Amino acid sequence: MNIRPFRYTDLEALIRIAEVSFAEEYTARGETPASFARQVRMVARGRMVPFKMLSALAGIQWELFVAEVDGKVVGCGSNQGCKQTELSNLMVHPQHRRQGIGQALLEKRLQSLTEKGYPFVTTTILASNQASLSKRWQTRI
Repeated sequence: MNIRPFRYTDLEALIRIAEVSFAEEYTARGETPASFARQVRMVARGRMVPFKMLSALAGIQWELFVAEVDGKVVGCGSNQGCKQTELSNLMVHPQHRRQGIGQALLEKRLQSLTEKGYPFVTTTILASNQASLSKRWQTRI
């Protein structure tokens, strides 16, 4: 397994993982995987320039890491924030779950944030994510 920073060539793989990982969440929000994919492609291609400019002006920093197994992207995790940061968008393809990939992505993000001097982070776990809710997380920054 290799954890590395996101590259734009990873985009389609991450969209496919999101489509299989969060179908129920899309439906609950009134979205479809296709609408999510369109939105992500727009952001990645810079078509949401006002959003990017406002984020930069507000001092919001974004970081996204991907997990590869045998050269194939199988998961990702991001964090974003200014003075505080939030861990977000942890996804692992269903065929690669329960192999320590999510934990490795968590640890990589916490390591990066520690190096940048963040004293703490927050995160949100969806009520539908029973796998994460049932786990006792004791990783410290």
